[in-house]
Amino acid sequence: MGCAKGFLGFLGIRKLLLEWKTSPLEAIARRCRFSVPPLLALTVAGDLGNYHLLLELCSHFKAFYLGASLFVTLFLLLFRQWVWSGLGAICIGLNLWVIVPWYLPDPSSIPIEGGISLRVMYANVLTKNENKQGFISRVREAEPDILVVLETDQDWLKALEVFRDKYPATLSKARSDDFGIAVFSAFPFTDAAVTTVGGVEVPAITATIEIGDREIFLLALHTFPPKIARWDSHRMKQIEAIPEMIRDRTQPCLVIADLNAAMWSPYYKQLIGNTGLRNTRKGFGLLPTWPAYYSPFLIPIDHILCTPDIQVLHCEKGKQFGSDHLPLIADLVIPGS
Repeated sequence: MGCAKGFLGFLGIRKLLLEWKTSPLEAIARRCRFSVPPLLALTVAGDLGNYHLLLELCSHFKAFYLGASLFVTLFLLLFRQWVWSGLGAICIGLNLWVIVPWYLPDPSSIPIEGGISLRVMYANVLTKNENKQGFISRVREAEPDILVVLETDQDWLKALEVFRDKYPATLSKARSDDFGIAVFSAFPFTDAAVTTVGGVEVPAITATIEIGDREIFLLALHTFPPKIARWDSHRMKQIEAIPEMIRDRTQPCLVIADLNAAMWSPYYKQLIGNTGLRNTRKGFGLLPTWPAYYSPFLIPIDHILCTPDIQVLHCEKGKQFGSDHLPLIADLVIPGS
């Protein structure tokens, strides 16, 4: 019994149980104080992501920091923990500052008269996902004009042959290591190639697509996940190489990718700063896509980006189909000639 008491005391559980007997909510409020500094530190750490991989990873979870700090701060206010509530309010403010704009209309978006409507769908299907028919059903429901698919192996490409008639322009590269890629288009390619980005030896696809009397340029890629430092270096090289691939393009451009980076990552911010690309989810919410198995604990690492000369009418998440990613669907308007 003495050992048990000592063990509980070491964990702080015995003290919490004793406090619970007298004032359970107040005891929880006192304990909540100790969660405020870590939440504040994690919030700030993400903005220092250029200095270390672990700091950059902290940038992806702003929505979680906001939710946790709201809960903790309201609890602390209830029990008049003013100083700690103030620190919690700072944490709330810092996270709201970077989250709320994604729910507000993009002031730079200009309506395009006489443009060409275009629906784009993107999906990371997960190589080992056996629910091919589920994904095919999702595509048929969405009816996109352009479909970008990541993590395609031979089995996936064989299953997607059912779209051969709907998407006569197709380019793909099958791989079994989660880096397969495919682009399906209802409009013809005038130029298309399987390539690499940033010298990293995983396939990407570039395509010039003829839509009516206009052409658009498409870059589709899948960056390395930042699981280890070497893979993070590959991811950084891939993202840093994107501006050079679209800088001299005169056509409207689309960059569709699993960047393995949320909008608050310094890598993502540098990409947007160097290209002027717009995220099609702007004005439609965070639209988090991964990991789909653990809703609502998702983060937005999948992106459909476009140049400012493309109007975004709508962007939404697609339904689950067995992958660890949810699809994205964007309705766009391409300027006429």
